[in-house]
Amino acid sequence: MFGSRILTIVPLFAVSVISERIPVDSALTDTLTRYAWFASAAYSSNCNIPPFNTTIEKKFHHVITDTQATLFRDDLHAEYILAFRGTSSPWDIITDLRRSLVDCTSALPSCTNCTCHKGFLGQYLAVKEEIEPYLTFILQDTAYSLTATGHSMGASGASILATALKSQGLSLNAYSYGQPRTGNTAYAAYVDSMFPLTSESQETDKLLRVTHANDGIPQVPSQKRGYRHHSTEIWIPPTGDEVYRCIGQEPADCNALLPGYPLNSPHFSYLGVSIGNPLDRNAACKGPNLSVDWEGIISEDSSWEDADR
Repeated sequence: MFGSRILTIVPLFAVSVISERIPVDSALTDTLTRYAWFASAAYSSNCNIPPFNTTIEKKFHHVITDTQATLFRDDLHAEYILAFRGTSSPWDIITDLRRSLVDCTSALPSCTNCTCHKGFLGQYLAVKEEIEPYLTFILQDTAYSLTATGHSMGASGASILATALKSQGLSLNAYSYGQPRTGNTAYAAYVDSMFPLTSESQETDKLLRVTHANDGIPQVPSQKRGYRHHSTEIWIPPTGDEVYRCIGQEPADCNALLPGYPLNSPHFSYLGVSIGNPLDRNAACKGPNLSVDWEGIISEDSSWEDADR
């Protein structure tokens, strides 16, 4: 069950809004930690020791857009895990900055009035024709399950992929970490319609959007640009003492409670996993390496995005 409910009153634009967040159980926290390792491993160009005794089944790489994803196979649990890589290269930075909203029926044909981040959509479309048939075969012709994951920009790729496959009648789970807003209100509603969360313990067809403290990436692009998050947010507070399920698409009492700058230290650490660290891309392929002082490396420059996240 979801556990006890915690009500908070959050000031937002000088208006008090009553919100709630619900502690999750340790089993879900363990699950989220597991897939954070795979999201981290997607950054590695030479993952000799994949997480949890898995093997690398296949790597997807579109050279022109530099879209990359890694497919891990876990024979013990009869599971495939597809992890999209987050921002790593100069081309990825260009992709991040292509923030205009464009029609995304090319990825989601039945998503009426849906628009998506131009850069994130373009990255997904670059590998769509290779990835979708491969994963469809796995789900239809093997006894293995599928989980999609990713961090930062890769989290948006996982969101689009999971929604595309689910709209085709396929079953999978998805866990995103530090995901930026990916589409408009219609996109958010469509994703939620594909992945309704009825129980914390439901086995399949979950899409959970994990955030950490005031990680600034989930707070951009701005809602002023027409963006909106889809549900369901799972928030890790700064103390990490408890992990919460947050209600709604843009809950005021979770990541949005603490304004952050896009590239701050919480973005690079999720549930004890070093993730997206440009100084150690192999962190998940040899064990954790969480000793980097990100506050000393990254300048927290609030001019990167609008004040309203």
